[in-house]
Amino acid sequence: MKKTINTKTITTIVNFILDRSGSMNECKEGTISGFNKYLKDLQKKKGHVLFSLTFFDTRVDKKYTLVPLSEVKKLNSENYVPDGNTALYDAAIDTIEQVSEQVDGMRESKPTVLTVIMTDGEENSSVHHDRECLNDLISKLQKAGNWTFIYLGANQDSWDNARHMGFSSGNVANYQSSNLGTMRGMNSVFMATSNLMDSSLTAGKAMASVDLLANLKGGQNGIT
Repeated sequence: MKKTINTKTITTIVNFILDRSGSMNECKEGTISGFNKYLKDLQKKKGHVLFSLTFFDTRVDKKYTLVPLSEVKKLNSENYVPDGNTALYDAAIDTIEQVSEQVDGMRESKPTVLTVIMTDGEENSSVHHDRECLNDLISKLQKAGNWTFIYLGANQDSWDNARHMGFSSGNVANYQSSNLGTMRGMNSVFMATSNLMDSSLTAGKAMASVDLLANLKGGQNGIT
């Protein structure tokens, strides 16, 4: 049975799917600092946000699903411990499908939905889903007109990988796998989120975008 949510005050849903595999140890401090700043800056925005957070390594760890920002705890060295491999497909599809089901149960209004995947490596350990499944899911939801998908990747050709997963090239960026590079990547995510929220508030309805990162200042698709 689908969960029915009162959405009179909800304007934006953010789904953050964050790599927690062993290689993220190299930028652990930057990930923690950058994510915490992202939350802090998002809390200052006008509008209302529900937040989902999924970590992925060899397994999928859904920490929050559609909760107010005030309930999302800051990251620290105890609750963000990189280890294992990269089950990106499983994490993305499990998160997106769960949120999509709840969005379908929202009767009061149609929310703006932003899904962000941030990873420093390529998929290597999903057991339930594959790239084709993710591509099909993203393509289907993008046609709804209120879903936007962002992909930030390091140590890879992000545009080629993301293209095969169904992402628009204007919503894809590379970031440097370092503490500073990861923090800059997180800042680009905030600017993209902010722009999408502002567009929705200005239009007075749910919005989607295919070029959130391409329109940012400061380098190719917003990352320097």
